Amino acid sequence: MIEYTLEANPDAEDDKNAPPQIFALAFSTADVMVLGWRLGLLADKLQENDLAAVRALPKRYADVDRHTPFVASITITPIAKG
Repeated sequence: MIEYTLEANPDAEDDKNAPPQIFALAFSTADVMVLGWRLGLLADKLQENDLAAVRALPKRYADVDRHTPFVASITITPIAKG
């Protein structure tokens, strides 16, 4: 991994059902966009080298445990070799 950022999802301003956060990860071969709630906790786990896996779940599970991150979607965009 090269870097990561955690920022507000601009789409959530107009759509209150949209995930409020974007966790973007840059790798040498792909960019990964994770949308969800409480993603700062994911960033903390990544910094602590304590993150084994991440998966998306249906939105109905978003509030099951308000003390854990919730991932709504994961998008992987390969970087073209140039």
